[in-house]
Amino acid sequence: MAIEVPVVLLQGLPGSGKGAQAEILAKSLGWVHVSCGEIFRQNIVQETEFGKLAALCIAQRVMTPDEATTEMFLSYLTGMARPVGLIVEGFPRTLGQALAFDDFLAQADMVVKAAIYLSAPLEKL
Repeated sequence: MAIEVPVVLLQGLPGSGKGAQAEILAKSLGWVHVSCGEIFRQNIVQETEFGKLAALCIAQRVMTPDEATTEMFLSYLTGMARPVGLIVEGFPRTLGQALAFDDFLAQADMVVKAAIYLSAPLEKL
């Protein structure tokens, strides 16, 4: 059996500080920071199939379909080298994503050790 990789989830509204806190945690722990938003932006810039779908959804102000977001995110994780620990920012956002992520983590010998929700007053966001 492989050694389990610890995972910390950071959730919160845009502007709540997820990215900043994730960077601080990742640097201090020597872990990898994975940002769902950054993966979205990379796909949009690279004009991948997912990026084109995401850009269209953003333009229409609708959520990208769960299945596409999940596939994009888990595909990214699958392509990474095995980290010592993982700070995940902005994923999962729905029950469907959470269930798929849970299955992925179990197969990858990864385990969520903490889930942190960062809140901030809406007028500050």
